[in-house]
Amino acid sequence: MFETIKIDGFRGLDGLQVNPLGKVNLIVGPGNIGKTNFLESVFLFCSNGDPSLLLALTGMRRIPISEASAPQELIEVLDWFWSHSNPHPYFAISGKDFEQSRSVRISRKHSKNYMRFSPTDGIGESAQQEIRDTLATYAVETTASETCSGHLHVTVKNVVIKSAETDNIRARFVNPLDQGNSKPLAKLWTEVEERGEEEQVVTLMKELDPEIESIRIVSDRLGRASLRFNHKRFGRMPIEMEGAGIGKAISMANDAVNAAHGILLIDEFENSLHVSALRRLCEFVFGVANRLQIQLFITTHSLEALDAFIDAYESQTDLFSSPADFRILQFHRKNEKLHVNNLDVDEARNLREEIGLDLRRSK
Repeated sequence: MFETIKIDGFRGLDGLQVNPLGKVNLIVGPGNIGKTNFLESVFLFCSNGDPSLLLALTGMRRIPISEASAPQELIEVLDWFWSHSNPHPYFAISGKDFEQSRSVRISRKHSKNYMRFSPTDGIGESAQQEIRDTLATYAVETTASETCSGHLHVTVKNVVIKSAETDNIRARFVNPLDQGNSKPLAKLWTEVEERGEEEQVVTLMKELDPEIESIRIVSDRLGRASLRFNHKRFGRMPIEMEGAGIGKAISMANDAVNAAHGILLIDEFENSLHVSALRRLCEFVFGVANRLQIQLFITTHSLEALDAFIDAYESQTDLFSSPADFRILQFHRKNEKLHVNNLDVDEARNLREEIGLDLRRSK
């Protein structure tokens, strides 16, 4: 579990340090202040040198970029990760868990295709051509017990990804668009069953829709697996046929179990969910996180969700050793710089009850 996180040069997060972190970290604040950027930086920190996650994060932002994209377009999108105020060609994320300090530094180097070489350079023609063909290199350096590196290399013809030879920290990212896609969920459901969590997930889904009877993996005629609900009225139905709220809930539940012994990041927790379901989902996520030793990072814009988290904590205090295990990180700007008010749940509750402070706002 991370105790501290420090971020330099990643989007609008410059010199941001969050300390201490808890088992549950609820990130609140005005829109467009950097809450999602913070989750993305933690996700990259967990990657431990895997540059392919830069591409994965663009997909979560609804930007259809892949290794097959036009090289110049790919570079323009990848450069989005750097803060405009960052004078250095890199950003760095560092932190400390209970065992060791770690850091991930991602640097970028753009090449000029019109580079000229003289005969005295001692560089062969093939090497010169390779340099001319290179548009950009994004190097990933990781320092934990040793230094490792990977890179995402963009040339005029292709993209080469090399990951660092080191283990990642297990992490799952639930983004606002995750609303129940039955095919990828089928892969996640296998681990839900292996960990003996299927009954917990089915019980949750029945509470949200009492006509759901069970959840099963089925295969079509081509052998492609997908997840299905057995429903009292509609029989065996694709998950996509349920409402967006049910899809979001089962995506969140599956990702929670698959984050076992790692990190679960949930962006806009309340998205697509009815207010009546918030408290129950908070309790479910807390329970899974406790059983499977997961550290939570969750953003929300909803005052109802904020209250639901505080209520869920008060109903499950046995899952926490102290109020300090539940941190509320209130992002706000002062003199154009991002700051964090780091509150434990008791401090947050007192502010809500005594002066009616809306913790989502800057104060």
